[in-house]
Amino acid sequence: MHIIFACDENPRDINTWSNIPYLLLSELEARGFEVTTIDLREHRLMKLLWRLTAGFVHRLLHPDSSYSFFRSFPHSFLTTSKLERALKRHREGAAFMINMSISHSPRQASIPVVLISDWTYAHYIESFLAREPNRAERSTIARDRAVMARASWVVTLFPCSADRINRDLGVKRAVFLGHPVNRHPATRNCHTEDATGSLISAHDTNRQDLSSQGQPMLLNLLFVGRPKYLEGLRLLLAVLPHLRHRYCLRLDVIGMNRDEVVAGLPTGVSVTSDGVGVRFLGYLSKADEDQRQAYDEALKRADLFISATPTWGPFSAMVEAMSWRTAVVTPLYEEFVAVFEDYPRFTIPLMRCSEAAMIEAICEAASSPAHLKKLQDAAAGAVAQSTWTRFVDRLIAQAALPATLLPDAE
Repeated sequence: MHIIFACDENPRDINTWSNIPYLLLSELEARGFEVTTIDLREHRLMKLLWRLTAGFVHRLLHPDSSYSFFRSFPHSFLTTSKLERALKRHREGAAFMINMSISHSPRQASIPVVLISDWTYAHYIESFLAREPNRAERSTIARDRAVMARASWVVTLFPCSADRINRDLGVKRAVFLGHPVNRHPATRNCHTEDATGSLISAHDTNRQDLSSQGQPMLLNLLFVGRPKYLEGLRLLLAVLPHLRHRYCLRLDVIGMNRDEVVAGLPTGVSVTSDGVGVRFLGYLSKADEDQRQAYDEALKRADLFISATPTWGPFSAMVEAMSWRTAVVTPLYEEFVAVFEDYPRFTIPLMRCSEAAMIEAICEAASSPAHLKKLQDAAAGAVAQSTWTRFVDRLIAQAALPATLLPDAE
């Protein structure tokens, strides 16, 4: 029995879409499924022609638009045709088809078709861009809804996203199966799963006491994010000088290098301060062993994960840091609260994205070594069952596949 697995990028590259296609594919193959991958990347020549014609006109009329060739009808037509050809070629013996997108599916299918995504294009425009969609964007939204309506089901990585899709479609098509920890399989020597399938860390007992008698408390902070999260990093850098007399501070920044940060900082805010050690690690690829080890070491030593963007944060990186026993300071955006209903056990909420609120939150989290350890233990517990093993258990059950394909432990 095999699975047809489609993706807009190479699913065997762990750097694709927050590691999710790679890790899902790896878990399916570990179960014994034969997986046929389908490349849905944009047609380069068609993309160029579109950008020089219809795309050029659209940019003139709507310079702030997010509409692109990927969202266009020509790409939708080409991609749907690819999926239908793949289904015809590989359907014999196939359990189901997976597409790592909610924008494309076959118009007719003889096997279940599951679409996997985080949120819809409509939600992105309305919530993240905070505006109404233009005419071209509305056509894409309508097309996406038709695609989701004809799919067997839609798997979302966030519960509120599933609720929104079901409301938009007027029928229950979307389900939330959990948000797994996106750790590389090579870190199994650092993280293992116990007999119940729960995630445990081999470093649980190795965390050093954070205080030395007569010395400021050692506090390792972690910030993860690409340049679009610069606003949050800027806020964190601004408050560090106000904390350096109370703590021995260390900050690791993953996803941005020093030059990118300096270029986006306002006058008066520095990337370094007396008494504060800041390491800019840049983008770290998990496909590279040395960079992956540097990433793991940064997560391993972190005491507090800082997220400071009001509407969204680096969710996958935060969940992975939690699995290394790292407490969280973050705004309480909708999906975070929905995924982690017990967030007060391991989170210090950032009630406002301001310097005063950030200082208060960090000081509350690190009010004592015992309090910080309690938060860290709770963070690890909150994601202990967020494994790809359990995610695929639920995916197989959702597909109503024979019980012989289910693991004995569940």
